[in-house]
Amino acid sequence: MSFLVSTLHTTSGQDVCLEPPVASDEPLEDLRRRAAYALRVGVRQVTLLSGDKELVGNCPVADVIDEAADLTVLLQPVHRIYRPQVEEAWEAVGFVKLQRVVFPPSSGIDVNMMPFRMGDKASLPEELWGYWPLIEACRLPEEELGKVGFLTIQETDVTAGDAQRRPGLHLESPGVVMSEGRVLLTMARWGAGLAGFRVKEPKQVPPILESLDEDVDHQAQIDDAVAGSEADDISDEDSEDSEDGGTKWIHTRLQGGIYTASTVENSAKFWDLRFSDPADVCGPLGDLEHMRQALGPGVAAEAQTLYWMSDATPHESVPLKEDAHRQYFRLVTSSVSLWYSKHSTENPLVKPDPSLTRIVDTDKFQDFPLVGPSMKRRGSDVGDKIWDVFHGTELGYFPDGVHDPSRERKLLEQQLGPL
Repeated sequence: MSFLVSTLHTTSGQDVCLEPPVASDEPLEDLRRRAAYALRVGVRQVTLLSGDKELVGNCPVADVIDEAADLTVLLQPVHRIYRPQVEEAWEAVGFVKLQRVVFPPSSGIDVNMMPFRMGDKASLPEELWGYWPLIEACRLPEEELGKVGFLTIQETDVTAGDAQRRPGLHLESPGVVMSEGRVLLTMARWGAGLAGFRVKEPKQVPPILESLDEDVDHQAQIDDAVAGSEADDISDEDSEDSEDGGTKWIHTRLQGGIYTASTVENSAKFWDLRFSDPADVCGPLGDLEHMRQALGPGVAAEAQTLYWMSDATPHESVPLKEDAHRQYFRLVTSSVSLWYSKHSTENPLVKPDPSLTRIVDTDKFQDFPLVGPSMKRRGSDVGDKIWDVFHGTELGYFPDGVHDPSRERKLLEQQLGPL
C-alpha cells in the first residue's frame, strides 16, 4: 500500500515538514536530500532513524518503513563530515584581487548572462560598449578569446537591508542540476576556473580546520600541493602580486573562471577556498549556508576593484547597511554547462556555443525544494533520457561506487550528444 511521508522530527523534537511529501515508492536517498534541504544542512549530515534503526541504502522508502513509522533526523556535525573537503579546498586559490577599475556612468542597464564573443567588442550591443574597458581590464587568457563568454551588468538602487544579487553563502557551480526533481547534470560548470600560484605567506585557517593536530604545518601542506606546478617555473618578474585579507600569493596564470566588480564597498564577500567537487558539499543551486560557521568570516570586497574567482569559490552578496545605487559587473568565461533562457538576456548578435553550453528553457528555481534525484517523471523527453542513464544509481555515483565525472559525461554524451 502506498503512502506519503510529510513530516519527520529532529532529536530535539523539531518538526521537519516536507513539501511536497515524499512518496513511499521513491528512493530513501530522496527522503534524505529533502530533509537536508528543509533543515538547510548538507545531505551528508543527515542520518535517518526509525526508532533505534538507522535507515541506509537507496531502496524505496516502503521497503524500510511503513505508514505508521515515526522518523527521526539525526544531524551530524559539519566538522565531522566535511573537514576533508574543506582542507583540500583550502589548499587551492579561491579568488584573486586583480586591480582597481573605473565604471562608466550608470544608465539603468540590467542584463544577465548575455552571451558575447570574448575579445570582440562588435559582438555586444552598442548600449553596453561603455563597459568594454572593464572587460579589457580582465585581461582574459588567450585561449578564451574568440569563445562565447557571458556578461552580467546590473545598475539598480538597493535599499538598506537588501542585497542586490543572491544573498547567502553559495557556489556559482550548482553542483547538481535538477529539472522537475530529477538530475540533469552532476558536474555542471559555471565558468570553472584555476589559478597557478605560489603561496608567499600563510593563509587564514578556516575554523573547521583549527582542531587539526597543532603539529601540522599548514604552509608546508600548501607548498607540497603546488610543488612541481608551472608556477614554480615562472620568475617573480613574470608574476603578479596580490594581497587581501591576510593572504598573499603570486598568481602566474588564470584559467577560465569569473571576473567580478561593483561600485559599493563591502557589498560582497569571498572565501579563499576552491572545492574540487561542488556536488559533494553544496545543496540545491550551489547553496553552502550549512558550512558558514565552518568556513569563517570571509573577505569583504572593495569597491571599484576587479576580482577573479572560480565557480567553486564560496561567496555571497551582502545586504547593504544604507541605501545605495550599485553597479555590478560579472564576466563568466566559456565553460558554462547550462544557459537558462528564462533567467538570461539574449543577444541578437551571439548565441551560446552549443558545443559547450546547453540551452535550458525551464525555470531553474522551480525545483529548489525538490532535491532528490528521482522524482516522478513528468514528460520531459530530455529529462527522461538523462534519467535512464542514471536509473538505479545514487546521485553522482555508478553501481560500483566509484565517483567518476569523466565517465558520467561520456555516458551522457552517448545519450544526448556533446555537452
